Amino acid sequence: MKWFLTLLAVVILAFVFLLVLRRPAHKGGAPIDGAAMALAFPLRAGGWTRIERRAADYPRTTEDRARRLVRELSAPDENPAVFAPLPETFPLRSIYLDGARLYLDVSQAALAELGGGTEDERIVLESLRRTLAWNLPDLEQLQILVDGRARRTLGVVGEDAGHVAVDFPIPLK
Repeated sequence: MKWFLTLLAVVILAFVFLLVLRRPAHKGGAPIDGAAMALAFPLRAGGWTRIERRAADYPRTTEDRARRLVRELSAPDENPAVFAPLPETFPLRSIYLDGARLYLDVSQAALAELGGGTEDERIVLESLRRTLAWNLPDLEQLQILVDGRARRTLGVVGEDAGHVAVDFPIPLK
């Protein structure tokens, strides 16, 4: 009987963990209002991100749209309640598609410009995930690369020095 209760507890915990991990992103609707971009900016007061809309010339290709969205996440917003999750000088090496997976390749120098703590890493990843999911609804996954290769984390000193795992594609749906 004891083993049954233990097994039941493990199954329930696994189910709850999967529900939290697979929290659905917005289904998309991009671009909002025709030519507007929806950008997920973190709130200064803490908590989750807030969607801010910006009018823009929307590029034709998915890669160019993604590049533009990442650049916009590094530009200050007029709303004083939010802040840019990426530094203004964020060095982006390349962006490319493989099916429904978008690869975002950043340099080691880009990691040095991020805050470096767990919360900073989570803010960056959540802002990217929500922004890309909202504006590019055909994408299913985001893979972060550093200098052209997958890493376990976004650690500045080394791939084991970070806090949030990025060695697998991040679901956008």
